[in-house]
Amino acid sequence: MKKNAGFTLYELIITMAVISILSAIAAPYFIRLSADFKLNSATRGMQSDLQAARLFAINKRRYAIINFYKDSYTVFIDNGKDSGDWNQDADEKTVINRLLPAGIYLFSNFSKNRLRFHPTGTVSSGSIILINKNDKSKKISMSRTGRINVKWK
Repeated sequence: MKKNAGFTLYELIITMAVISILSAIAAPYFIRLSADFKLNSATRGMQSDLQAARLFAINKRRYAIINFYKDSYTVFIDNGKDSGDWNQDADEKTVINRLLPAGIYLFSNFSKNRLRFHPTGTVSSGSIILINKNDKSKKISMSRTGRINVKWK
């Protein structure tokens, strides 16, 4: 009587071929899923940082200014000396400095790509759009009262 000691070479080759075909079919899906995950993560992070900036402005009774760049944004608290210039002076502390994940880009319709939370928590209305490499986007809208609304498609 002959004992079955394992797989034959033929069975191993067929199994590897099936695994290769399934991997080739699934790979584009996982790449797309990864890009969408990065976009959702960046959107949640920005929403959280905007809320934090609003709370900084209210708690410190100072202006909180957010400067937007193509792939990052910074938040600093204005000390009140030159509150009309919107520029960060040497003695004004950066409270958030965030780099967006690779492949995520930011566009805003705020004047000069920056916004300012007033000490009361209000802000000029506008929106920020985050876009990934698959051209999917998420829109974060700001109302004059400081309410932050994310459009999850």
